[in-house]
Amino acid sequence: MEIELFFVLFGWLLGILSSVIISHINDCRMSNKIKTVIRNELIELQHRLVLVAYLFNLDYGEINHEFLRWVKNHLSSYEGINKDEVHEKLVDSFLEMSENNLHELIASQRDVTEAKSVKHARIPYLVSQLHNIGSFSSNEQSMLLEILEHTRIYNETVDEARELFSMTFDEGITGINREIVEKSLREKYIQLARRSRIVVERVDALFKLQ
Repeated sequence: MEIELFFVLFGWLLGILSSVIISHINDCRMSNKIKTVIRNELIELQHRLVLVAYLFNLDYGEINHEFLRWVKNHLSSYEGINKDEVHEKLVDSFLEMSENNLHELIASQRDVTEAKSVKHARIPYLVSQLHNIGSFSSNEQSMLLEILEHTRIYNETVDEARELFSMTFDEGITGINREIVEKSLREKYIQLARRSRIVVERVDALFKLQ
């Protein structure tokens, strides 16, 4: 009787433990999946914003060897579906030049009067999984929230740039007013380039924690 009771209790306990273990395994699998998808999404965000920083600095910001090496390192390490070796080769050619020759070349090719449209930076999966980031460390969670905040600021600047961009097509804006609009738009492009680099470097910092 005692032996039978023992096996009954043992079976009951084993059933409970099995459910707990299976649930834990499933939670771990889901956590790893979430982390992997978020990481891949952030890699794509990085790549897009590296190009934003690079292209806007070419026309409106500061170009030097330090910045170009930063661009090259990210373009070289990226292996996603949007990899494009054209920009990478162009950056290599710039790096072969002296700083003075580089500055002269960039200055001669710039057209600061040309307005550019710009897109929002999107990280929809991360946004949708904010309630599930508890599996990240506290430092990682803080970094994720910081990335979201910088991305929000970036997108606000995009909206401001878009409004100014649309004003460049308004034939009623002329003279000094048009110059003010165009100058303000160039300043927004420079802000976007700077914010892009901040986001990229925050993502780098997150990856170093993992």
